[in-house]
Amino acid sequence: MKEQGALLKNKKVLAIVSFVVALLGWFLVATLINPTGDVTLQGVGVNIDTQAGLIGEMGLNAIDGGETTVDVVIRGSRNIIGGISAEDISVTASLSGVTGAGTYELALVAANNSGKDFEIVSISPQVMKVRFDRLVEKEIPVAYVIEGEYEVPEDYLQEDVVLSEKKITVTGPEEDIEGIAGAIATAQVEGTLTQTTTVTAPLTLVDADGKAISVDRTQVSVSAESINVTLPMLKTEKLSFRFEFLNVPGSFNTESLSYTLSADSITVAAPVESVNKYSDIFLGYIDMRNITKGTSTFLFEVNLPEGFVNTENINFVEVNFDLADYAEQTFYTKNFITTTIPVSYNVKINARQLEVMLIGPAEVLQGLSSDDIVVEVDLSDRDIVAGQYLIAFRVVVPNHEDVWAEGSYSGAVTVTAR
Repeated sequence: MKEQGALLKNKKVLAIVSFVVALLGWFLVATLINPTGDVTLQGVGVNIDTQAGLIGEMGLNAIDGGETTVDVVIRGSRNIIGGISAEDISVTASLSGVTGAGTYELALVAANNSGKDFEIVSISPQVMKVRFDRLVEKEIPVAYVIEGEYEVPEDYLQEDVVLSEKKITVTGPEEDIEGIAGAIATAQVEGTLTQTTTVTAPLTLVDADGKAISVDRTQVSVSAESINVTLPMLKTEKLSFRFEFLNVPGSFNTESLSYTLSADSITVAAPVESVNKYSDIFLGYIDMRNITKGTSTFLFEVNLPEGFVNTENINFVEVNFDLADYAEQTFYTKNFITTTIPVSYNVKINARQLEVMLIGPAEVLQGLSSDDIVVEVDLSDRDIVAGQYLIAFRVVVPNHEDVWAEGSYSGAVTVTAR
């Protein structure tokens, strides 16, 4: 008995015994005397169904306030409500008063969706403020502004600025989107530009007057926050024009011809790596056989390499031959020569003479005779078998480098086996 009394006098033992007795007392009261109670569930989400009914037909969406949570007080048997969570309760907002875009105070209704035995006592708050509007998408143009100090050297040319995006898309509430008219890309450029330069430029939304607009980026989305702004730089260069002669007689010296070009050169602009590859611009070919007293001017279209800019707008060049002291005269020649005779074959030129028209300095033609003219027959450019062929003739005037034959000539030849 003394030992038992000593235990009761121990303060720690006495405290434990008191706690156990109190717990048993609470349990007896809760289960036998007062078996029900209230529990507050916090953070219960609110559902707004914008797809049903009139809201869905109007295409409205909850823009602001659609994610509010509430506290719900429930009542029921303590052994049941102790296991209830926020997922066992649904809270919906009444949309009966929503008639169009705007801000409304919506009554909240809570329901037991778990099938468990408890009742809902109250909701806090009982209403929520929600803004409704239509979500729209709009394509807007992009302009640019260049800030900073930069310069372009005299022998360079800046082409039009190029934007990586000429239009962007903004999406959000109709009320916010309708005031957005465009976007401005602000590019910072400094220094001396001798090559194409690209900078990343942030975008600013603007209204119809070009003034910056501040929008709630949590509500309004933009397809691009920045774009690339490119300043193409081209190097200018002066290039001469050049043409070549075709069908030049073997004895003829093209330098004996005097001619002028309507433009000797052209100033072009192109990327440095391209323009440095060229020393002139090739116009084309002039067939010697087509140069006559009546046809002494030839027109060429100027075709520049890809990527070149025609800064002087020279689109055509005229080549004019000075034939004032030249004359034309008809000759009949019998001097036919086969320059290449096929192996194992004989070649006979059927023509006995050829009428040719020569052009050259008048004093030179006066001293020419038919014996000075040679007609060459060349069979080296074709496969030969026995038979007759129509062959192009080449007319030359040996020892006279400033005379040539006008037009084209041909004749028949007979090939026989040896």
